[in-house]
Formats: sequence, structure tokens, C-alpha cells
Amino acid sequence: MLKFSANLTMMFTETKDPIERIKLAKQMGFNAVEFIFIYDLSVDQLVKATEENEVEWSVVNIAVGEGVK
Repeated sequence: MLKFSANLTMMFTETKDPIERIKLAKQMGFNAVEFIFIYDLSVDQLVKATEENEVEWSVVNIAVGEGVK
């Protein structure tokens, strides 16, 4: 069985709101999402939206330089 993740950077561009894109992905049947650039939202906002819409994150990018010592 194939499983797909909705790339919310490229999909559902009719709305700029990342949280709304998560909702749209779930409505269209996706159970996982990913976002290339989502640095303007807090982790708490993303966790809340993920839980409310019952989706998982397949890819989470971090800003360049994060985690580098």
C-alpha cells in the first residue's frame, strides 16, 4: 500500500495560513503532512493543529545552522 504525505509548501496554496493547509490536507484524505519552510509558527501551534486534525509529520525541516555547535 502506498502512503502519501501532503507537501503543504506546494499544495493548497489558495490559502497562506499553514494551519488551514493542514486542515485541507486532512479533508482531502492525507494522514501525513510536510512543510519546507514553516519557521513563523511556534511548535505549540503546530502540535495543536496536528493533534486536532489527526495527522502526522513526515518531514520537518529546520533552519540552516540549527543544531550546529
